Amino acid sequence: MKKTRQTIETQKTLRAQIVDSLKEAIATGQLKPGEKISETRLSEDLGISRTPLREAIQTLEADGFLKVIPRKGAVVSDFSRKDIEDIYDIKAALEGLAARLATENLTVSNIQKMENINGQLRALTLKGESSAGRFFKLHNEFHDIFLQAGNNDRLYQLNCHLMDPFKRFRLSSLAIPGRFEESVRAHDEIIEAFKVKDANEAEELVIENVLEGKRALINKVESK
Repeated sequence: MKKTRQTIETQKTLRAQIVDSLKEAIATGQLKPGEKISETRLSEDLGISRTPLREAIQTLEADGFLKVIPRKGAVVSDFSRKDIEDIYDIKAALEGLAARLATENLTVSNIQKMENINGQLRALTLKGESSAGRFFKLHNEFHDIFLQAGNNDRLYQLNCHLMDPFKRFRLSSLAIPGRFEESVRAHDEIIEAFKVKDANEAEELVIENVLEGKRALINKVESK
């Protein structure tokens, strides 16, 4: 029985690792929309059986990262204007509320950390698209400070749940010229609102920051 349990746990771990690896490859554009996922090649490359791989593909299909086409197999899903609108609109509502709740809770130390992170983001604007992954990571750290300061665990968890699909959209939007600079400027304004404890202004600025990203990405997708 113990051996069976260990086998199941190992299989679950393998599946999770495959899911995370493929999500990262899709989010960063290493795997392009429409690209076929070869079970045979992945199985050989990773040195694993097809069972956890097929389970991972089912998970990724359910999460919207892959689409399984009869007689063709799994391919990377494209995203539509509605996909972008759905995710960004929810993200804007969640982060806006978090900013409002956080305004009274943010400490001087919190704000200093946000200023430091935004300084690092400003430095990355000189490097351009090649540093999009690093920019995305720091951008999340900036937002995570006020998301946690909102002191609402359910709100925080809901936002975390959006991160996988949002990462794919966000990295795509960061390839748009000027997006690095616009994000840094928006962060400067958000920090100032937090400093003077203006909850209304902080909420509005955070919402507008998210929605500006949505508009930029929609324009990029529809101009193809």
